[in-house]
Order: sequence, then C-alpha cells, then structure tokens
Amino acid sequence: MKMKRIELNNSWKFSIAGNSKDRVKIPTGKIKPGKWFDAKVPGTIHTDLHRNKIIGDPYYSDNELGLEWIVLNDWIYKTEFEFNPERKENYTLVFEGIDTVADVFLNGNKIHSTENMFLAYKISVGKYLGEGTNELRIYFQSPVNYAITKEKQYGKLPVELSSYRAYIRKAQYSFGWDWGPSFPTSGIWKNVYLELEPAAEIENVRFDTLKVTKSKAKVRVTVNVVCKNRTTKKVVIKIGEIVKRFSISGTNTFQYDISVPNPKLWWPNGEGEQNLYDLSITLTDKKGIELDSINKKVGIRSIELITKEKKENTFKLRINGRDIFAKGVNWIPADSFLPRVDDAKYNKLLTLIKAANMNIVRVWGGGIYESDYFYELCDELGLLVWQDFMFACGAYPDLKEFIKNVKEEVEQNVNRLQHHPSITIWCGNNENEWIWSQKQKTSYKEMPGYKIYHEVIPAILTRLDPLRPYHQSSPFGWDEDPNSFNSGNTHQWEIWSKWIDYEKVDEDKSLFVTEFGFQGPANKDTLEKVIPEENRSVSDKVFEFHNKQVEGPERIWKFLS
Repeated sequence: MKMKRIELNNSWKFSIAGNSKDRVKIPTGKIKPGKWFDAKVPGTIHTDLHRNKIIGDPYYSDNELGLEWIVLNDWIYKTEFEFNPERKENYTLVFEGIDTVADVFLNGNKIHSTENMFLAYKISVGKYLGEGTNELRIYFQSPVNYAITKEKQYGKLPVELSSYRAYIRKAQYSFGWDWGPSFPTSGIWKNVYLELEPAAEIENVRFDTLKVTKSKAKVRVTVNVVCKNRTTKKVVIKIGEIVKRFSISGTNTFQYDISVPNPKLWWPNGEGEQNLYDLSITLTDKKGIELDSINKKVGIRSIELITKEKKENTFKLRINGRDIFAKGVNWIPADSFLPRVDDAKYNKLLTLIKAANMNIVRVWGGGIYESDYFYELCDELGLLVWQDFMFACGAYPDLKEFIKNVKEEVEQNVNRLQHHPSITIWCGNNENEWIWSQKQKTSYKEMPGYKIYHEVIPAILTRLDPLRPYHQSSPFGWDEDPNSFNSGNTHQWEIWSKWIDYEKVDEDKSLFVTEFGFQGPANKDTLEKVIPEENRSVSDKVFEFHNKQVEGPERIWKFLS
C-alpha cells in the first residue's frame, strides 16, 4: 500500500516579484509585478520565460549576455488546488527539489524556508490546509544576490570563476564554467506533492555485500522505520526467493544479515553479467494491514579500492576479487536546465557510454546528485559510478550553519543512493585541494572547507556506508602535491589547458587518471541550432562566444597546425 498522495505539479503560474528594492530593469517590457504567466513544474524560470515568449532561446547566438536580469530578480510561483479530506488526517508537503533560496507559503502562512537545491523537503502542513481551495505560493530569492550578500558578510574565498557561488548550496556549474554558460536558475526543479502522514513508514533502506564466495554470499539489509507509536509492527524482508519475518515496536533502525546461496554476482560492463535481485521490505500492523512498502533492485558484489600493493603505491578498483581496468568518462549535467533531461535522454547517453566499451562514469562535483533513474540505468548497464559530492574548484566556508546544511545534504543523498551496486566510490570534491595547493602555495590542510571532506563526510559515511571506498578529492594523493604521479589519482590538464601537445600523453605516469580531455567541435546540427547562419565562421565573434574555455579558439588553431 502506497501512502495517499495528491500531486501538485499542475496549474502553476509565475510572476516577477515587486518588492525587491534594487530590482534590475527588465529589458523586455513584457513582464511586470502582478502579471502572471503559465509555469511548468518541474521547471525553471528561464524555461518558463522562454515558453511564454518573453525571452528567446537562452542557448541561441549570444542571448546569454542579455539574460542577467533574470537571475538578479526575485520570482514568485503559485498554484491553487482542491483539498477535501474524507476524515481529519495530517498531511506532509513534499518538495523533491527546490532551486534554491525560497520561502514557502500555504494559504498565506509561511511554512518553510529552503537554502539547498540538493535536499528534499518534507513539511507537516495539517494545520494550514483548509477544505476546498488552497493556495501554495513560493517566493524565490535571486541566487546571485543571496550568494553575493553572504560573500560580503563573511569574506571572499579563493574560488575559481564566480567566487560567491561557494556560499550557496546550488549546482556550481550554473554560475558558468569553462565548458558552459552562466544560467543560475530558480524554480521547482523536481516533483511536489501532498502525502498522507502515515502511522509508520520505512524511511531508509541500505544494502551491503559483506562477503562473497562461489557457493554463498552474506548480505546485510539495514532498515530505518519511523513510528508514531510503540505498537508492535511486523516487517517482511524478501530478497529473491528468500523471506525473513520479524516484529518491531517504535522507531527503530535494525540490521538483518542474510545468507544467499549460489549468488549471481553483479559485474561491470565487459566483466560479466549485471545480475540484479529484487529486494522488498513490507511493514504491516499486527493485524497484517500494510502500512508501507519499498521495492529496490540490488546487486551482490564486493568493492575494494587498492592504494598500496607489495609496499608500492597503486590506485585500482577490485570488484568481486578481480582487478578492473577502468575505462570511463566524466559526466556533467546533460542540460543547463535540468528538468529538460528526461528518461529518454539519460537512456540514450548512458547506452552510448556502454556501447563505447566503457565501464565507469564519474559524476562530477560541480553538477548535481543525479536522478534515481540515472543510477538505475548504471546498475542495468554495468557502469560503475565514481560519485563526487557537490563541491568544485574552490575553498568553501566553515560556517556552522553551512556545515549543518551540508551534513543534511550528504546524509539524504547517501541514504538515497547507497543501495545501488553501481556506486563504487564516494569522493569529497572536485579539484579543491589541488587548486589550493597550486595557487596558495600552502598545505591544503589550511584550506577553508578542509574539514568537510576530511572529517564531516567521512564521519557520515562511517555511519551510513562503511563498506564502500571514500576518496577525499579528485585529484588527491598522499604527497605534498595532491596531483602527484606518485600516489592517488590525477587530473591531466597539462595537455590542452596548459598548451602541452597531445603527443606528450605518453609521459603521463599517473596511477589512475580521473579527468583529462581535448576539445573538439560540436556536431554540425548542434551548431546550426544555436549559431545564426551569418555567424557560422570559426573566427566569428558569436561562434567564439560559444567556446567558454579561456583562449579556447586559439588552442584549437594551435593544435590543428
């Protein structure tokens, strides 16, 4: 039995806020405070403005340059919905994702404030709901103004590109990167709904492979049950054909070890089959009436990160006792406007990765924790996932409230993703220690934010996912230079970014390379979609505008010549 749910994705409208003292002048003349337009949820302010023909395609030509006003203004979203409960029961308002800084109002009552794009928010709203028509309204604060205000308050940190971005828990690439435009979005970027508050529910399920032999595997199922009362509940765990039953009372986190005979192991692409088991957990009351249930696909496999062997440094992944030669790619978000990335696009891109004989995907730390479907596909396709936490290319604040926000983010996403066999390694950040060491010429241990990756995250993983490897950063080793060939993993940007010719690749003595690249042009049909016909010359100003690398066009000509 699934909990009663009222979907709230429909009938949204948006308007520009009228209460911002330093509101930037709107160049279009088509929009003003109090004028409402149809909105799509999940969505973003940019895509809503484009759909209503208030702005042109943000990707087209150099339109990006004229859209800064969007991110410097505040926005309001609202919807009305009917609520007629059969009996008096309490409901929870669930936002699977809000981007990013917002105040939420229900029937004129402020019920919550949000400051983290990577969190799901659950708000008890029983006392604010009324019978009949209800109004849900969200005031979005400019993410740029918010972050700049924080930076002015607490001080500028050494951060690549837009330094203020470090103060907001939002996808860092959205403020612009060396590969993409600057579109710091606002909006309800995932589903929103009302859910009946249950008497008891399964909050989290974790799955671990403790030991594997040819004849038997020992696995552990960890379940967190939340109950409003201490009456006896019954739990049924089923994995494959194995069924375990037991009773609990009250809120409880319990572990149950199960022996699986003749296990069918999960292997990376090219190494064997991607065998998956159906895992179901059902919670009932003592009369057998179902209160909650969860179904997941899990894989039986062991993972080791080997960093030393025969007294020498190494860096390799060992799956089910076998060393795997890692062949992979880095994954950045598949669109600047995340709700446009549908299941079909995920399927196409990840299937192409498998078709290229790759077996590992690194989810890069300047993007997002990807959708559930992304990881389900990686499970099915045999793509190992190197999962960064969402910090990239800079120092981050050590503020108490910031750390508290980060802890919740890490816990939520580890709990959400931990059961996937594809998740192979957690990684603290992208390039933070390396860039600090390069530019500050001091130990990375002095870097603001150091304790996030070396203390806070490891402590959470020890509690929630102790059997999976953790690596503090990418790149990171145990030498003075975090990007040393001598230990850990490396990023190879001497070639391309530092103008070194590609033929020098054979001089790279890395133990494990997790980032490298060489720029090439987009497909012709892509270029034709975003560059006007009169600008389709490689030396044209608009053509060059679409290359976000510093001196990108110049590098291409040098290497071609």
